[in-house]
Amino acid sequence: MKTIIYQVLPRYWGNAGGACRKNGGLSVNGCGTFDDFDMPSLEYIKWLGCSHIWFTGVVAHAMQPLTEEDKAGKTRPVLKRFAAAAADARDGRKAEDFVKGRAGSPYAISNYYDTAPYLGTPADFRKLVKRVHKAGLKCVIDFIPNHVAANYADGNGGIPDCGCCDYDWTDTLKINYNAPETWEKMYDIMRYWARQGVDGFRCDMVELVRPDFFGWLFGRIREEFPDMLFIAEVYDKGNYRRYIDEARFDLLYDKSGLYDNLHALVCREAALPENDPAAHWASARSISRNWQELGDLQSHMVNFLENHDEKRIASPAFAGRASRGLAALAVSAAFNDGAFMLYSGQEVGEKGIDDAGMSGGDGRSTIYDWWTPEFANKLNAMIQSESYKSLSINEIVSNSNDTVSVRDAELFCRYAMLLRSLNCAASERKGSVSGAASVSDERSYDLCWCQRELDADRMFAFLRGARLFVCNFSPAKRRLHIVIPESAGDFFGRRFPEEVAVTV
Repeated sequence: MKTIIYQVLPRYWGNAGGACRKNGGLSVNGCGTFDDFDMPSLEYIKWLGCSHIWFTGVVAHAMQPLTEEDKAGKTRPVLKRFAAAAADARDGRKAEDFVKGRAGSPYAISNYYDTAPYLGTPADFRKLVKRVHKAGLKCVIDFIPNHVAANYADGNGGIPDCGCCDYDWTDTLKINYNAPETWEKMYDIMRYWARQGVDGFRCDMVELVRPDFFGWLFGRIREEFPDMLFIAEVYDKGNYRRYIDEARFDLLYDKSGLYDNLHALVCREAALPENDPAAHWASARSISRNWQELGDLQSHMVNFLENHDEKRIASPAFAGRASRGLAALAVSAAFNDGAFMLYSGQEVGEKGIDDAGMSGGDGRSTIYDWWTPEFANKLNAMIQSESYKSLSINEIVSNSNDTVSVRDAELFCRYAMLLRSLNCAASERKGSVSGAASVSDERSYDLCWCQRELDADRMFAFLRGARLFVCNFSPAKRRLHIVIPESAGDFFGRRFPEEVAVTV
């Protein structure tokens, strides 16, 4: 089964219909909670073909103080938890002076033993994990090993820090791994969350932390939780093997490999080189080169086109239109046996252009503000009506209360058919992208080397099991004949036609 991870910021999810006032408070703009991930929501994510959900922002983090209006109706224990998240920094700074945005960054942890108070209690989170498992999915949360919020306090002695921050993360303090108690403290924190039922951790900015710490930590955790999944946010391609062999991660971001190559290629063919300087010399040949360079590391990669750090495909800062990313989607999701990550809203073309306050309209969906991106309303309409199951553009649009356009629905169907074809049982499939009934072989075979008609700078062709993928990054329609060499049949142990005529 292919690992497909669905990333979601919970404060968006259940807030369909919420207000969108720039710099608005919690009572004005609202937010989702753990309870909003009901069974229909989880069944949608499972139906889409996903195997894991990465809940971003579960753990308590630094926030701006609530306004009097925000406090209305909240119990004393809840207000106490909010107040702890909005406490002064250790150096005396007020939360208003160091917290980013009104809601704060989910990566400035204020208490590792609590959940974000606006989402619910730790007990509410445990109930969510049970629902996730009931839906046949696995739960991933963030583990931020490099830094904590400037006002961190956990009631258990805190975490030793260096008294400074990395980069411009002025809402944080760097954790001190030279202090002997730090390693045991971080082990206790990870074990605490593992005992809440989570199945994996996406570990933030691991290249800023010594690799031997992770090797030690994961070894101990796996003694009690042998199936725990560890995902690393890694950017330097030169560190990939180190974080697999020494740090013992299961999966790594392929950011500086496949993502950067696809980003540049999409920007080139969309005639938007200003969005990526590499677009001037981008070529689809880089896909093969990256695959060859990775070698046996390929199965440890997490491929993606969007996440909370990156620009949305449909934004003017990336491709300007979501459909321009479909060729990149096919390569990222279906080429090779690595994992694939989908950011919620990507499947309906979220643009990320809202100026919500701290974030600005930079092509990324804000993680700092109380806000409801447009996609939340679209997905809510599709889930409540269950129209997504039809894979019918007309039915999805007609049942969406005017929130889902024809273009949105068409994009969604393309995403759904591709992702479902990778993971869903053959008996459940409808309208597989290639028309194939089953995908039992996850291996891939690069066909570019033997083509006569393929424009190797703008197109990429490969086999995945019995399925042929021809990915056209160019805006022009192409008609060509794809050669399938005898060696491909030997590789998969099946017979293929010598040539296939396609229009893409």
